[in-house]
Amino acid sequence: MPAVPKGKKPKRNKPRRLEHKGHLERLRGLPCALCGKPPPSVAHHLIGNYGPTGPVRGWGLKAGDNFTIPLCENCHNGLHDNGDEKKYFRLFRFDGFTFAKALWSETIVVRD
Repeated sequence: MPAVPKGKKPKRNKPRRLEHKGHLERLRGLPCALCGKPPPSVAHHLIGNYGPTGPVRGWGLKAGDNFTIPLCENCHNGLHDNGDEKKYFRLFRFDGFTFAKALWSETIVVRD
């Protein structure tokens, strides 16, 4: 790797974040994934570090829209109050990553 001149910051390669406004609108019209409360829902971007095929979080990073699930306001606030997304999902015996992937694939099929 070439040396970076003094006073210059090296460029960081951020992972490309997928965005799809139609997908988020569709999610807001679905019932809550955890409790089943009817819409409107909040489109929640997954927080956990799921590795190379899932969202990786950090300063300035946000999961792409392909890792989003519908949650009612109560469940969404409860998740953030709990602070541990994976632990919160275990309370409901829910796999957010698999659910988000299924919702994304439905959106892509409908779009194409």
